[in-house]
Amino acid sequence: MIRHKGVVVHPDEITQTWKNVILGSDIDFIGVHPVGGEGSHTRVRDIAENGLPGECADNARELVKHGVGLEYELHVMSLLLPRSLFAEHPEYFRLDENGNRNADYNCCASDADALEIISRNACELAKKLPSTTHRYCFWLDDVRDKCCHCPECSRLSVSDQALAVYNAVQRGIRRADSLGRQSYLAYCGAVELPEHVTPEEGVYLEYAPFDRDFRKPMSDPANAASARSARELAAFFGADESKVLEYWLDNSMFSGWKKPPKRLDVDPELIKRDLEFYDSLGYGAVTTFACYLGADYEELWGAPDLGGYAVFDK
Repeated sequence: MIRHKGVVVHPDEITQTWKNVILGSDIDFIGVHPVGGEGSHTRVRDIAENGLPGECADNARELVKHGVGLEYELHVMSLLLPRSLFAEHPEYFRLDENGNRNADYNCCASDADALEIISRNACELAKKLPSTTHRYCFWLDDVRDKCCHCPECSRLSVSDQALAVYNAVQRGIRRADSLGRQSYLAYCGAVELPEHVTPEEGVYLEYAPFDRDFRKPMSDPANAASARSARELAAFFGADESKVLEYWLDNSMFSGWKKPPKRLDVDPELIKRDLEFYDSLGYGAVTTFACYLGADYEELWGAPDLGGYAVFDK
């Protein structure tokens, strides 16, 4: 049963409009997601050191004051395992398809020392960016097919490697927040069930169906593979504590990740049917990217139409 509903926005998009929408609806948590791509870890570091920008920080504090959860959804491997370590410890990093150690993305998921560094740095990041819901989302790099091919890791699937890393992250988070729980981001290559690694206590599912057909509901045959993953992963991790990360309102994706933002065109019937689908599987929380819907969007197009995602007069 869906008990919690959220939105995920860029740090500078927590506007007065979003504050009013959230406080007047059944949305009860907001996720902060710095702009991805090259250099995203530096944007995360800036928030960790300096906080959210200006008025957005005030709006976030007001939301938290009224009981709205504040989470951070972050691709942070370059912070958890700094690339500068490669010169002295190339074994911390992935062996690529050509047999070369490479510090470009992610890590060696079988190296105990690398996992301990990831764990320690996750602890420090959780102290700087505490989640009021105790749900943490410190993720692998936003990239597909960049896992490790060393002899130990080659025995593990992409999902197994991801879960090994997220278990290490969870151990660090628990040192900073005794109630903290780390998400396993089932995304791109990590949507298959892990086979050899099991989730440690506190690791929960966050299913992001990026490969779905966004024009059809999840119950449509066009989305059979994504629907199967949603069902199997929920059964594996436990649906009640699992979260869906959808793209219904992701105007950054619909705008081709380029500004100025396009006018958001949503399908209320699709959102309704998808919510019913996830509810039928027992997911406890659902959220959606809602990026590129900040002040610049309002100047061009007015307040965004959320397509029935938010229920008002709760």
